[in-house]
Amino acid sequence: MRALKWMFVNVMFSATLVAGLDFGVDGARNVGLFAVWVSSLASLAANSEGAIEGLAKQEWPAVPGVIRTLFCSAIVCYLVWHGEILAGAAYLVRGVLMSLALAEATALRAKAGQA
Repeated sequence: MRALKWMFVNVMFSATLVAGLDFGVDGARNVGLFAVWVSSLASLAANSEGAIEGLAKQEWPAVPGVIRTLFCSAIVCYLVWHGEILAGAAYLVRGVLMSLALAEATALRAKAGQA
């Protein structure tokens, strides 16, 4: 069920970007780029101790890391392709920060399992 939620949210996110950047729907473009910037700014808090502890306590991610990485890479390429260089760079930084936070949460979870 969590994987379906992840897919739904990311399909809707992708659809707003496609509608806005490929088909010129200004409202969709604004919503899609707003989502890029908000998620990018929110990821700055992902490496805090509290966030990492929260990630470690969560039921593990809904989809495998390789799928999240491929999706993030595709979004970055898509944004850059359409000339949204800053948004693409911000989304790339978001992907790196989230991956680092998940790696730290994985290590914390493994350490807790050994203790």
